[in-house]
Amino acid sequence: MTKHPTNHANYRRWKNRVVQGVMIVMVAICIVPLVALMWTLLSQGLNSVSFAFLTHLPKPPGETGGGLGNAILGSLLILLFAGPSVIGAKKTTVYSAPSGAARTAAGAKLFTSSGCGSCHTLKAAGAGGAVGPNLDQVRPSASSAAAIIRSGGGPMPAFADKLSDAQISALASYVASVAGR
Repeated sequence: MTKHPTNHANYRRWKNRVVQGVMIVMVAICIVPLVALMWTLLSQGLNSVSFAFLTHLPKPPGETGGGLGNAILGSLLILLFAGPSVIGAKKTTVYSAPSGAARTAAGAKLFTSSGCGSCHTLKAAGAGGAVGPNLDQVRPSASSAAAIIRSGGGPMPAFADKLSDAQISALASYVASVAGR
């Protein structure tokens, strides 16, 4: 039995949020030693920072002296393991849909590649199909177009198993933005 695409998309979004949360915690852990170092610099002056301060282990509470050795080593280990994935990460998330002109272009491409023009008339796409409704006359909203694309209706097949939620949204937005114009 296959999962419904919406459940899979929700799972991917949830997984993305968990990973982002873990990364935020890791960054916070890396920043703590830097804040401690800055506090030491501001409160005791530059003379208090030495090689020993940066490499020695912290002293138990109440004893003077000690250093940031554990904190710096921990930060370096976190950066060693998390750094390559952060540096190589794309600037946009995997689950984001295009916006603006890119979204319109993606919707236009999907209209053509999904064969919508073989059934529907849409002047902006140069389509003159006669099986389905004339989209220039109907002028559907993005939400109603998305619902019909997702579930189908009449002779139109459902596309929920063929297109992702982001693709359906881009296609519906495109149709709503150009129909009748």
